[in-house]
Amino acid sequence: MSSATGADKIKVFLSNDALKLRKDHRIVGYLIGPFPDKLYQVNESGLPLQLMKEEVRLLLNFQIINLIRLDVDINQNVVEDYNRHLNTSRSDYTKLATERRLAQIASHVDSSKGLKRRRQDSSKLDSFEGLEGELNQLAESERIKEQKVSIETMNNDLLPVQLFTECPWPRKEVVINDEWSFPESERDILLYSIYQDLWKRGHYITCGLKFGCDYTVYEFDPLVAHAKYMVKCQSQMSDLTGLQILILSRISTQVKKELLIASLDNNQEAIGRESMSIRGEKNEHNYKPIYFITMAGGNSGGVASGGGPYNYSYIFKYIIIGDMGVGKSCLLHQFTEKKFMADCPHTIGVEFGTRIIEVCGQKIKLQIWDTAGQERFRAVTRSYYRGAAGALMVYDITRRSTYNHLSSWLTDARNLTNPNTVIYLIGNKSDMETQRDVTYDEAKAFAEENGLMFIEASAKTGENVEEAFLETATKIYQNIQDGSLDLNAAESGVQHKPNSGAPGGQQHGLGGDNVGNKNECAC
Repeated sequence: MSSATGADKIKVFLSNDALKLRKDHRIVGYLIGPFPDKLYQVNESGLPLQLMKEEVRLLLNFQIINLIRLDVDINQNVVEDYNRHLNTSRSDYTKLATERRLAQIASHVDSSKGLKRRRQDSSKLDSFEGLEGELNQLAESERIKEQKVSIETMNNDLLPVQLFTECPWPRKEVVINDEWSFPESERDILLYSIYQDLWKRGHYITCGLKFGCDYTVYEFDPLVAHAKYMVKCQSQMSDLTGLQILILSRISTQVKKELLIASLDNNQEAIGRESMSIRGEKNEHNYKPIYFITMAGGNSGGVASGGGPYNYSYIFKYIIIGDMGVGKSCLLHQFTEKKFMADCPHTIGVEFGTRIIEVCGQKIKLQIWDTAGQERFRAVTRSYYRGAAGALMVYDITRRSTYNHLSSWLTDARNLTNPNTVIYLIGNKSDMETQRDVTYDEAKAFAEENGLMFIEASAKTGENVEEAFLETATKIYQNIQDGSLDLNAAESGVQHKPNSGAPGGQQHGLGGDNVGNKNECAC
């Protein structure tokens, strides 16, 4: 299944594809095209189907669609063909519009004639009045001619043109899945993580803009059922004021939906929820319940409190790469949750986790993208390399094949990330020493030869897991301090939160320099 691209607007033009997305994958999108015979009304829409950014990312991660760019050689013949198509389409519509308008006028004239005839029969009008009727009929005929001329001379800019559902000219189709960069910002990551969680639970999800929220959630197809939830995505619950909750509650009550306020912590699964209800004085107004969901299991990263709109000074983007089955997801889970997942399923596309750490007195939020190791997902996961400040490259010390493939992973990392990306080599499963197939010395030699940091770790016991993530962050922070990492560059993989106060009253500019005493950091 393919989708056409236009800037960041992804559209599906074929009805069979749109139906398949809805029936098989619960992807709703929204129709933006007019019906051919109802061009200027806004109550009904038709193809093409435009997809939300969250829907596109989900479909790409599960390899359901391909994004296609059509490279057409725009030569003189193509231009002439297109102009002929415009003229033919406009001419056809003019004829159709003229016929319909004249038929409408004729029906009005016929009804007017019938009314006048009945009046003549009832009042026995004389010949003078009959002559007046003929004159009126002649005037109607002239008005019909005027209408016809006005339609035929309509401005071309006001005439619709039939769109192509498939490019009619010779073209080259280029798959550009890895160019789809959403989500990039912290807000986008929050939205997509919550969207993905709700979708995995079997819901239909649409844009909630008309209700003043982020999503509307349906338990069944929106064609057969109303939405059950209004979803408001909130990065920090403390930022949501009582007035905002009250406004959202009143809206949800008015439209007969339950309000769901969701936030993201460290993982992707909603582990529980709290609910509350609001009642007016003397129980005159019964509001719908409000549900608060936290996506993940607590502040395992030691989240700081107080002091401004953010409780961290920087955001570092990490990616974890390596062959399937080397334990990338287990390392992420051990780092964010301090737990080992014995039955960890293979990652499909990408997964996501966060944790707030402290480096040199600075609170730093790590955004960690866990990529799938299967070859069939490489085109999808490559888009996540861009803008990564740190890359953890993992192999399994008990499987030499995963070590032999490191050169390929390193090539991707070097080609797709910025030159200052910190790459850390991790030999996982160090607890399985008796089954070792790759020696420590040869892996260390590989790391030194390629300028990588290196450690062996165990996602099962937790040995050296913390060290790998923290040492990567420390190196990134050092690069900020010595100026080798430009925070103003979009590909740096680092976001600075200028409003958050550093310990001791220090503040950091965009260049990473301390206004306070720089020597106090012992990194």
